[in-house]
Amino acid sequence: MLYKMAVVGYFTTFKKNGKQESPKFKVFVCDDEFAIPHMHIWDDETDGKKIHTCVRLDKIGYFLHTGKEDILTPKLKKYLVAFLKEECKNKRYKTNWEYALSMWNDNNTDKTQVDETSEVLDYTKLNEQMDILQDRMMMRMGRVCSVGADLDILYFMDDDAPIPHFHVVDKQTLGEHFHTCIKIESPEYYHYTIEQYEYFHHNGQEGKLSDEQCTMLISALNQVVEHQFDKWSNWKYLLHAWNINNPNHKVDIHTPMPDYKKL
Repeated sequence: MLYKMAVVGYFTTFKKNGKQESPKFKVFVCDDEFAIPHMHIWDDETDGKKIHTCVRLDKIGYFLHTGKEDILTPKLKKYLVAFLKEECKNKRYKTNWEYALSMWNDNNTDKTQVDETSEVLDYTKLNEQMDILQDRMMMRMGRVCSVGADLDILYFMDDDAPIPHFHVVDKQTLGEHFHTCIKIESPEYYHYTIEQYEYFHHNGQEGKLSDEQCTMLISALNQVVEHQFDKWSNWKYLLHAWNINNPNHKVDIHTPMPDYKKL
């Protein structure tokens, strides 16, 4: 599902004889449900049915939404980098790259922000193999809300773990620097080991929240906001999202929030 789109621009490739090839490629960003900064590249002729992929804006890497994204050819990587370095048609921005970064920040104010002064990433170095663990994690991740300025609450879709739980991760790296797992039905940390979640180090060494962070966690989950369903507390949304995405391990939608100050 694509959300509101901000088009950065279009680029084309050329044959050795100088003739323009078809199709044109559209580069755009969206107001997105995922926290990882990224942009889309797809063929404009079929609206991405033939070629559609996503690359990260914060580091060189692909970002998978569905697992069906394409891998850019060496030629497309080269033309993408050249396009991003070109002068932007919007005179408020020097380059298409600067415009892409700004559009991500403007349309995703509650997500991880990017440095708009950063240099164009060298996407010619995109890894053809990709980091499978990380991509698998990204595909199965949903976001609930922020905890203060530095943390996000996430849940996984079709989680193999038998105990309902959620993840708290640092926004900047989505769990590489800080990550912990918390049970939904009791004020306890949850440690388990599943190979596919190795990215999140489920080995009993997860981080722990400070007393202040526990208070902020409770406040964030109690906050009532406009979700796609209705005006719900983030806690109710978490329960609903867990049940939809993990039907084999459902929780009572009326489950009261545990006292997470006791973590």
